[in-house]
Amino acid sequence: MEKEAQRYADWYAEREANAGHIEAEREESRDIELLEGKIKREELKKSLFEFLYSQ
Repeated sequence: MEKEAQRYADWYAEREANAGHIEAEREESRDIELLEGKIKREELKKSLFEFLYSQ
């Protein structure tokens, strides 16, 4: 029983230690997606203005 409790405690401690790393990766991924979205919007606006001013 003690071994099982120790294994669980070790597993939980490792999980807690990795949680910060995993969250940092998620935030980085979100930031990248937001920047990609901004770039896409700017490209669409540029295309729209080019089309409107070419007529």
